[in-house]
Amino acid sequence: MSESGFTFSVVDYVVFGLMLFLSFAIGIYYAYRERNSKSANEYLNATKSMSMLPVAISLCVTYESSLNLLSIPAEIYLYGSMVSWGLIATIASPLLAAHIFVPTYHAAGITSVYDYLRLRFNRVTQILGTLTYMSGALVYSGVNMYAPAIAFEAVSGFNIWGSILSCGVVCVFYTTFGGFKGIVWTDVFQSFVIVIGVIAVVIRGVMINGGFAEIWNAAYEGGRIDFVQ
Repeated sequence: MSESGFTFSVVDYVVFGLMLFLSFAIGIYYAYRERNSKSANEYLNATKSMSMLPVAISLCVTYESSLNLLSIPAEIYLYGSMVSWGLIATIASPLLAAHIFVPTYHAAGITSVYDYLRLRFNRVTQILGTLTYMSGALVYSGVNMYAPAIAFEAVSGFNIWGSILSCGVVCVFYTTFGGFKGIVWTDVFQSFVIVIGVIAVVIRGVMINGGFAEIWNAAYEGGRIDFVQ
């Protein structure tokens, strides 16, 4: 039993375990399917053979992390809707990248900004850029796993370390053994789970609060609908 008084039922644990198992199974499938491939290009880039849609979904899911799903609603609830202005950068940044950076990388025949740093400057700059990103990514990944683990513990009673280790081991496994294809298709699967979950929360929230108009009025009267200060 968690401190909040909530705990998971057998059905809840089955759904959670099934989510981890299917992610695990996707990694196993692509590890077995590509077992005879020795090409680093196949492992890291899928020889550029994947279609646009699953890759696009994977990129969206990677950006829209569990931390965002938790933090943005909490930010709006506590401090209002000013955070919505961040959508401008969210929309503009991929458009700029698609029209400025990606064509440059494609013309140079490279797959990452770190290759570009080596070509444009030198090997030392490439290593420094890689280490800088890895340091930031390590901290971000830790927070990204810890925050939802706290929320998960609060609503389920499931031990926080058990949550972190179970999710972490599965993620490391399908990433390591499944390669690029395993990562992309696992992201596609998880994207459906995320979308279905968000839709279910919205529908349930609207139902128990008397409709969308009531929710909007409560937010407005509570000072949470504010885009100018």
